[in-house]
Amino acid sequence: MWTLPPVHEAQGAAARCGGIAWPAWSLPSSAVWRPARSALVVVTFTLTLHLVGAVAESDSGLAAGAQAAPSAHHTAASEYSVATQSLLFGVTDPTCIVAGQAGQPMTRAELSRPYTLGVRPGEYGTPCVLPGWHTPAPPSVPTQHGKVILVSLSQQWLWAFEDSKLVFATPVATGREHLRTPTGVYQVMSRSADIVFHSPWPVGSPYYYAPEHINYALLFRAGGFYIHDAPWREVFGPGSESPHFTPSGGVETGSHGCVNVPTIAGDWLYHWARVGTAIQITGAQ
Repeated sequence: MWTLPPVHEAQGAAARCGGIAWPAWSLPSSAVWRPARSALVVVTFTLTLHLVGAVAESDSGLAAGAQAAPSAHHTAASEYSVATQSLLFGVTDPTCIVAGQAGQPMTRAELSRPYTLGVRPGEYGTPCVLPGWHTPAPPSVPTQHGKVILVSLSQQWLWAFEDSKLVFATPVATGREHLRTPTGVYQVMSRSADIVFHSPWPVGSPYYYAPEHINYALLFRAGGFYIHDAPWREVFGPGSESPHFTPSGGVETGSHGCVNVPTIAGDWLYHWARVGTAIQITGAQ
């Protein structure tokens, strides 16, 4: 598990990042991507995390005129398929201790593997693994019958319930400042796979982004508000809606108003949700 260092603004010319003009940034030598300050996490260094190569940091956000993408650019669902797997702790093991608290920001490397690293107490500590992602408690449990997707903007997490039972959870990245994800009660209006999002803002706008391929998308509000995967994003979870450093040394920020999820989660949600599935977006923690 990793902690997000603060972003420090430096004097200088503006730099382009993710389709928005941001001030130039500098990273003090003391502020680097580092494990949470816990001796337990030291053990995780013995297990190499192969970070996926950095890609463009443009956010898809609001989509105008989404259209089918060439099949050559489609990410095969089999690479991420978790249609029958819940990314939660399936079993408990009191001898395997997870460092840090549930709900910390997660990197793309951590999200590519449906398990959480831990350590067994001892003189040297033995690495251990728990199935699923270490998931924080939701702000509430929906009482309505059927399927419900709950998103907390303050926690930057999403939970899926079926008949009030938690069946899935994932960290997310929601709208940045001035383009916050709207709160409220919605429902899935349509489901799309293998499409391209086009910027509703013209070239030259600080919010413009180049056409972006999306694997899975659930429209929940007119105007282009989706829950969709974001393959380019490096960090999900708390703090990802604000400017932050990435493991590759870049800077990224929140979406253009959509709820970004890892591709593995987008796959699961796309196959689980149906048109009409309830969606609750709250700022509560």
